[in-house]
Amino acid sequence: MKTKATVITTIKQLAILASLALCSGVSSFSSYGNSYYYDFCPTEFTVNTDTLAWQANRNNLQTIPIQVNFSKRTDTCVTHILFYTDNNTSLVLSNGTDDIETDLVDRQRNFYAQYSIDGRIAWAVPIYRKKRLKVWAQLRTTEAQIAGNYTGITSVVASYYGYHISPEVWTSVNAEVPSILDVSVPTSGAVSGSGSYYYVELGTLYNGSSANWQINIYSNVHYNVNVASENRGLKHESSNALIPYTVEMDGTVFDAASGYSKGYTNYNPLSTSSIPFKVNVTDVDFKPAGRYIDNLIVTVSAR
Repeated sequence: MKTKATVITTIKQLAILASLALCSGVSSFSSYGNSYYYDFCPTEFTVNTDTLAWQANRNNLQTIPIQVNFSKRTDTCVTHILFYTDNNTSLVLSNGTDDIETDLVDRQRNFYAQYSIDGRIAWAVPIYRKKRLKVWAQLRTTEAQIAGNYTGITSVVASYYGYHISPEVWTSVNAEVPSILDVSVPTSGAVSGSGSYYYVELGTLYNGSSANWQINIYSNVHYNVNVASENRGLKHESSNALIPYTVEMDGTVFDAASGYSKGYTNYNPLSTSSIPFKVNVTDVDFKPAGRYIDNLIVTVSAR
């Protein structure tokens, strides 16, 4: 690959020298911010991108359009448009914690040639006699992604056989992945109910009375699970008597009165995760007879 790159570079140098001789015999070198380019053939353009609204359960590769609009047709000097990334891997879209990698493709989803130039990845897109160019950033995965707003950066440069003839124009490439968070409780045995309200019947209370259930979470987000007791224990139906109990959530035991919170990282978006629960009554001695009740509030929230 190194030998091939050297040969290509030599050809580019020969071509640019011939062109400079045809223009005026003189070439100047300009700078714009941190961008250096030859200005023997000024080229002006703008770049537009459309945000991709990702459908979380789609099974095909998604693309984000990028359009370059020139002030006049690229008849004489522009041979390629270079799309640079800000890293040495690919065009990466990030929401701060999660990343999506993309490649640059044409309308038929053919991949453009990719090069590593000065520590950055670049795609070279041929162009001739056009006032606009449209390419697509194609996501590398068909899998559902974690919800969030993803942003990547690319710079666009007009080129004559590898030589920059315009400043770098930086633009953002964005994808928006909507949140999906669905919580359900399987009903069986002592568990009944539907929607947001479920009931766990402990029956006749004694020290060591217990019940088990689980919650199922279907999501494409990282989430927190918070558990809180409304009565801080099992409360007598007509007095202030309380029976303490403990809760075991996903292997962690805590007093219902104190509550508990745990964060979960979702490694498999749009798959179902199950979290087991167990309540255990610890002290019913000398409590008045009657029915006891508590609302154990389990809240699942995206983070």
